[in-house]
Amino acid sequence: MTQSAGMRTSLRSASLLSASLLSIALTACHPTPGVAVPARLTGFVTPESALHDEARDVYWVSNIGAGGPLGHDGDGFLSRVHPDGRVEAGVIGPQHGAHLDAPKGMALVGDTLYVADIDRVRAFDADTGAPTGEIAIAGAEFLNDVAAAPDGTLYVSDTGADANLTPTGHDAVYRIRPGAAPERWLSGATLGNPNGLAVTADAVWLVTFGSGELIELALDGTIRARHAAPQGQGSLDGIEPLADGRFLITSWAAKAILIATRDGEFAIERDGVESPADLGLDRSRGRVLLPLMNANTVLIDDVHAPRP
Repeated sequence: MTQSAGMRTSLRSASLLSASLLSIALTACHPTPGVAVPARLTGFVTPESALHDEARDVYWVSNIGAGGPLGHDGDGFLSRVHPDGRVEAGVIGPQHGAHLDAPKGMALVGDTLYVADIDRVRAFDADTGAPTGEIAIAGAEFLNDVAAAPDGTLYVSDTGADANLTPTGHDAVYRIRPGAAPERWLSGATLGNPNGLAVTADAVWLVTFGSGELIELALDGTIRARHAAPQGQGSLDGIEPLADGRFLITSWAAKAILIATRDGEFAIERDGVESPADLGLDRSRGRVLLPLMNANTVLIDDVHAPRP
């Protein structure tokens, strides 16, 4: 049976369509390669937190701006970084109609990006960058990190300090359930100036800047355990869980990324990093995203994660 020109054109079109669909499927299964590492990206202004948006395969970086961690000045913004190293500065910020004062920790719930901003949590559409609302938290003075549970509940830390990081005694962790008002879940100076948060299946994990501890919190708010980092490895900032149950934690005192077990064994994963703030993880590529706050750069490198 011979093929007509029309049949050959249809077959070629079907073949091209199949190839295109296969390419899309492969791209979905295998993310595009990232920038060669280690890479130090510039174009930030006091970067505080990094987050891999897996759905859009981009990295969000919060920038406190030039006005300090508690400045109600409107000069904060979010950058969008592509895995190949391209930086889009200020995609969410004043030049696009969004108000941010001193944004820090971030969390994603569906297509909504939540950002801690001094005394409120601001919400943005992760696709368009448009503001979608805010949640003011009465009594908050230094909101720092945000972590989301699978049901959409947000946990937000308040470091309880002034702009010079002098403790004020107003340490707290707030909980915001979907559709409900914020509640002060835990409070008091015994929290040791809470900073980074992570949510696992059965606990909320907290690292502290003042006391240098890894604290395990049951979902009812009781403290299950607290583990102090070794001497010289305190001033803890960010925390990210690994697949094997351990955590990557940043330490300003050690100028390092630490790795810790749930039982409180600590080791240095990478040293020689100045002002390491709230790290993120690109799990698909096995890479750590580390804002170096005082250097106005973001370091991207492989996760080595040796056993402690």
